[in-house]
Amino acid sequence: MKPFSLLLRSALLALLLLNVANQASAQFGPFNVSAPKLPFSVNAGSSRAASNKSIYPQGYNPMIRSELRFRPVFTELTSGILREGAGAYGLINQFGLTRDFIFYETMLRFQLGRYSLRGEYNFTDKDIRGPGALLKWPQWLGAVEVDFINSGWLRVGMDYDTTWGGPSLSYAIPGDQPSHATWAAPATYGVHALFNPVCCWPISPSVEFRYRWPMEKLSSLTEYEISGGLRFPGTFLGNTAFRGGARWTELNLRSTTTVLEMKTYGVFGEIDLVF
Repeated sequence: MKPFSLLLRSALLALLLLNVANQASAQFGPFNVSAPKLPFSVNAGSSRAASNKSIYPQGYNPMIRSELRFRPVFTELTSGILREGAGAYGLINQFGLTRDFIFYETMLRFQLGRYSLRGEYNFTDKDIRGPGALLKWPQWLGAVEVDFINSGWLRVGMDYDTTWGGPSLSYAIPGDQPSHATWAAPATYGVHALFNPVCCWPISPSVEFRYRWPMEKLSSLTEYEISGGLRFPGTFLGNTAFRGGARWTELNLRSTTTVLEMKTYGVFGEIDLVF
């Protein structure tokens, strides 16, 4: 996976340099979108853009959009090890941590021009626990997105994600006192790519890819996600898409006394509303 990761980061750097050059030569303000069409445009969006003309100077016509998403992620803990001192303890074999659980994820994104703010609230159907351990994961996540490509069928950009608070593990090693470990909040850079040719068919294919990599080694999170489905014609409520996909996550959390290594795999279905 390292050559693929290096290729993605190189492509992202090239897009970033291109975006800086475009911004420097732009004739208008920072929210000017050069693309001739709005991505995933709906009737409500066009009327909103027209109403903005009176409050923005000539040359400004920023795209304003909101997105709401809900998905259940059927997740499997494929491997997990806690290292403390010279010892290594299996989360599944020794602590009996549950292997299967469901993450319910809700997301709200607000976009102005090429810039977006994204917030997520996530919770599980049950505690991630076993006879010897209890794992808690932060429920809130915040993110900033910048689009480098924003056309009528393609959106490509960069993300910065971080959870509010860090994960923690309460555990009891046989023959020892119960312990509790907390790690720093994982923060990641990422890239996103969405393909949705709404200009071509009433019901159009919708494909999304996201890749995240860690900002630092102490709270390392690497994640790949891909989904695909169909987006349906817009109504006064907006544009609705139904997609299914898969996600691979690898965690490596370090503190002065403990190290937690985990890998999970998940499949999901989602409903996505753009308005």
